[in-house]
Amino acid sequence: LSARLAHAAAAQASGRFIHLSSIRAVIGAPASATIDEDTVPEPQDAYGRSKREAEIAVLGAYASHGRTDAAILRLPPVYGIGMKGNLATLMRLADTALPMPTGALTA
Repeated sequence: LSARLAHAAAAQASGRFIHLSSIRAVIGAPASATIDEDTVPEPQDAYGRSKREAEIAVLGAYASHGRTDAAILRLPPVYGIGMKGNLATLMRLADTALPMPTGALTA
């Protein structure tokens, strides 16, 4: 679906194509390392592999039309009612006297 949509947009539309992906396209869950733009993608499960394949398909679709105006955004977790995972834990920790884990932050 992502590839078909990107091909259609590249052929017919002007402007940037923004594809929303996931950190899981790069690493497995839970994330145990700092990643950046130089990290080689190594998805660890079917969800991550499907996200990575969609990223490749979108960029390939645009490239096949001679275009470079497609972008991939790997968004952080979205939060709200019923959220799970690391973000929920961090939000609970923020209300305590415990120090926040900031090992990946630099000045």
